[in-house]
Amino acid sequence: MSEEAATPRPAATVVIARGEDAWEALLLKRHHKSGFMANAYVFPGGRVDRADASVGSVGRIAGLDLEQLSAQMEGVSTTAEAASYVIAVVRETFEEAGILLARDRAGSWVNLADEETAARLSRWRDQLNAGSISFEALLEEEDLFIAGEGLHYFDHWVTPAQEPRRYDARFFVVSAPPGQRGHHDGRETTESLWRTPVAALEEHAAGGMMLPPPTWRVLMDLSRWPRRAEMLRALSSGPPVVRTEPTMTSHEGAFALALPGDPEHGCDGVRPYGARRIVLNGSHWIEA
Repeated sequence: MSEEAATPRPAATVVIARGEDAWEALLLKRHHKSGFMANAYVFPGGRVDRADASVGSVGRIAGLDLEQLSAQMEGVSTTAEAASYVIAVVRETFEEAGILLARDRAGSWVNLADEETAARLSRWRDQLNAGSISFEALLEEEDLFIAGEGLHYFDHWVTPAQEPRRYDARFFVVSAPPGQRGHHDGRETTESLWRTPVAALEEHAAGGMMLPPPTWRVLMDLSRWPRRAEMLRALSSGPPVVRTEPTMTSHEGAFALALPGDPEHGCDGVRPYGARRIVLNGSHWIEA
């Protein structure tokens, strides 16, 4: 009798884009002792916590139509659930990368160039990572609002059923806030760097950067737009997001993942971009 597949945990991640021509994305290297994707370079993000759906936190999302977002997210039935992914990705980005996608009551971005503000928020970040305070408390005491107007829901990946640790991850894209460069936390992540999608893919192909399949595929998809403004315009009116739960298979003797649209995937949907099958070629992924 086959074992029942583990239930995927909800998660959220975000591509933070900076620059205009040849824009760059922030990538974080996971700790070598991580239980999931050790040493891999990933976008900021993580699991959705129960507290991410708190009324207080949801009430501090500004500039985002939660009804519209929940309608775009397959499997999400309420605006509170959709909001929890937004709050999770903003919280995790601050905890892991030190970038806070938030504005004050006057609509100004958090100013990390101000030494006093930077020091105060650094203490908040340490406490969040230690689990001694909540993200809702930070928003309320600093009187900040999540800047939802620039978040673009872009992709949806679910870990294959054969894996013991599974995630149901929603991907967003956003422009980097002004004056915030980001830095790894030294705990879950041990390195932070900015790379153009093309440069990251080239480093991966050369064996210098381990990329998980979703990260690699998203970089491939976004590399079609070298200009950030062009990318964001395309995403704001792009095709519906397709749920991608890869099916493990083989291709000419190599390990491969079949994606929606591949005959071996068994799904009626088709991903809007890229190949329908990706293959592990030594230490890096390629399109079949």
